[in-house]
Amino acid sequence: DLRLLRPVWEYEGHEEAVVATTLDRVNGLVITGSLDRTIRFWKAFDSDVHKEQDFAPAAPRKKLLSTQRCDLWTVAKSSLLRYTIHKTYDGTKCMTKSLFWCWVQHVGVSNIKVAHTLFAALDLNEDDHLQLEEALSIIEPYFRAQQERVTKQIFRTIDVNNTGVLTADDVEDFMQDGRVVMRKMGISMKMLQILWGILEDSPHAAMDVMAFRSHVVRNPAMCLCLAGVALTNMSLQLGMSAALPSRNERSELTAEFQKSSLFHNKAKMLLRENSRNVSEVMERLSGDAATQSQEQKAAEQEAENHEDYAKWLEW
Repeated sequence: DLRLLRPVWEYEGHEEAVVATTLDRVNGLVITGSLDRTIRFWKAFDSDVHKEQDFAPAAPRKKLLSTQRCDLWTVAKSSLLRYTIHKTYDGTKCMTKSLFWCWVQHVGVSNIKVAHTLFAALDLNEDDHLQLEEALSIIEPYFRAQQERVTKQIFRTIDVNNTGVLTADDVEDFMQDGRVVMRKMGISMKMLQILWGILEDSPHAAMDVMAFRSHVVRNPAMCLCLAGVALTNMSLQLGMSAALPSRNERSELTAEFQKSSLFHNKAKMLLRENSRNVSEVMERLSGDAATQSQEQKAAEQEAENHEDYAKWLEW
């Protein structure tokens, strides 16, 4: 029964494995040949003659596609909101550089220059805190316009042989040989693993661009990975160099992101202890480099003993 994916009748008689079958539609017979050197004729299944045997139900097929369409911006915004924090007690939402870099990595971008370029462009107040509403208003129109383009861009990139279809072998080869391209474009390894799993389970074992798009718009995890390529494209349009960062450049940017994380921790702690507003805290933290360095070391020691610091680290 193809609807329930289970057998309804089993013919018994061959002593060895069956290697050939055919159907005689005129006489209503099923003809089978076996390794036991016999050919047998069976009357085709008739619900009026045969009684359904009691078979255990087959395991349900793995559901690969959702019935709901996914929108790139909706999925990306939902993910972005998980990384935001409340800057003040009035409910203002913001992100630090370190949290923004965590989100960019979450969607598949391993190039730290992307996070640096975007944060500099989206930080309109230049206070090392990304105002969420302002950032969303800039990113949203771009994401809504780029979903179709990014989908085709990823398909063409993985299809290195320009055959117009993707197979499991193509995706596996790209995962092994295309790591540099993945870092440059922001393609997530997670997306390739999901795609490879779909092709492995598919009876046709091939996928054209329309089938690829159909899977993307119905799989939230794959749709979220489009955000990595969209963010990379956006950074390139803002003037980012297409070359990957050198080791020294990456170390400098990493140190800058870690410094901003420490700065945020102390600001949050001072807000809780003294109930000051943001401008007062920022003014207190600003000063000469030596004083700020000493304050940062003291803040790091105090933060380790703070009751919420362990929870923040665990998250």
